[in-house]
Amino acid sequence: MKKTALLFLSLIVLSACTNDEGEETNIEPCGGREFMYYSIDGGSKVNIDAYTGKLLIGQGADGDAYDIWSDDNFYLHTSTTETGVYQYIVDYHNESGVNLFIPGIIDPFNAGTTGIDIQFVIEDNGTEVGECIRITFNGTYNDANGNNHTISGELQIQLDIVHQ
Repeated sequence: MKKTALLFLSLIVLSACTNDEGEETNIEPCGGREFMYYSIDGGSKVNIDAYTGKLLIGQGADGDAYDIWSDDNFYLHTSTTETGVYQYIVDYHNESGVNLFIPGIIDPFNAGTTGIDIQFVIEDNGTEVGECIRITFNGTYNDANGNNHTISGELQIQLDIVHQ
């Protein structure tokens, strides 16, 4: 009985690692590598930990949307899940684009950030739990003192939640 159960389990594992032609496949979302980071003025990367990726069905200005956040005060909201190039916007429910909120940095309401001109590229657009979301971004903004800064970043995470 133990040998039969072990053989059955082995077949399940092997079939999950090969396609119909018997070729090995990558079964880990995002190539087994998840990360989020941003950089200000070309400085050191600020790594973001403890993040969650959520798909909001029909809740963006253009249909389904992503809601990505972390416990490290990093929030990114999209108006769509379609791959493509998008500009920074304030209200992802009613405008087409991507909203980024990093308290004290990209924070037009509380920190006086102005002149926000950030371009986002949705490169991978997972729509099922476990699939990969990959977004890159770069652009400029002015801090509360009027100083111009550059910002760039990237996130590659698996989708954790689908919310109807």
